[in-house]
Amino acid sequence: MGRKVPYIFILVILATAVFMATQTASADDLQKKLNSGSVNPSTAPTLELGIVNIDGGKVKKVFELYNGDAEDLVLKGAFTSCACTNASIETPDGTLSRPFGMSIPTNWFKVIKPGERFKVHVEFDPAFHGKDGTGVFQRDVYLITSASPNENFSSSLPMIRHGSVSKLRLKGVVVTAEEYSVQQFVPRPGKTAGDFRFSATVLDAGIVSQSGPVVKFTVPFLYEGNGPVKVTGTPTSCACVRASISKTILNPGEEGTLTIEFDPNYHKEPEGRFFKDIVILTEPPQPEEVQIRLWAEVDLDLGPQAYKFKEHDD
Repeated sequence: MGRKVPYIFILVILATAVFMATQTASADDLQKKLNSGSVNPSTAPTLELGIVNIDGGKVKKVFELYNGDAEDLVLKGAFTSCACTNASIETPDGTLSRPFGMSIPTNWFKVIKPGERFKVHVEFDPAFHGKDGTGVFQRDVYLITSASPNENFSSSLPMIRHGSVSKLRLKGVVVTAEEYSVQQFVPRPGKTAGDFRFSATVLDAGIVSQSGPVVKFTVPFLYEGNGPVKVTGTPTSCACVRASISKTILNPGEEGTLTIEFDPNYHKEPEGRFFKDIVILTEPPQPEEVQIRLWAEVDLDLGPQAYKFKEHDD
């Protein structure tokens, strides 16, 4: 006859099985919890980082939030819009979660009681994409919770089956160490270049399709010179980009617009992200070069045979 299993051992096995079943059910309940609690920001949900040095190290920011409802709020993790950004959640007791990246989490849950506060720590690495990662950026963190979708701060997403998301955002401009060191950008509303103040001096078209239309930017500016000036030209660094200005004669305090057009199917472009420069020439000349930089990346959906000018590649 076989050896008898001790009675106490059987009890331990049964107790463990009951405990595991209870834990699984609890996690399942939290995962499927819907329409409870609310996410409310204590600080602005969008943070302007301004000018970021690509070699200045990771930028760390904290968003503060709270449960403004009478019911418990279940936090279900977070995911980010880009691999250069991660987010960790700090619960009311000070415990910090693991970093969340672009993958949607499925096994992390925390309950926030009514009125309790929590934080989202966000880390942005400006050097993640290498030397070509300069330009205007916008990175989003999507906090997943059990809150009901509303018009204020929580919304539904097709890929989130159980819960809603609340979006937190970082914005700014990544510049080279050289640009940062000479303080090319003035920390006041708008960006200055020479006697011109633009709404932005660095533009980002993102990823554009080769088959898409011409990409167009309209950049407002204010002329702040001491006397009248004549715009004699708006040359660009490449024929695939054209620029025009709304006024050629400007007096101090006058406003205008610079229109920039980029044709993604003009000719072969560098792989990955690249930039084109636009310059405003004036008479008398400006105290420093007036330059706008446009970043873009082309999705080659038509193929190289579709370029308007192929001889450029020979």
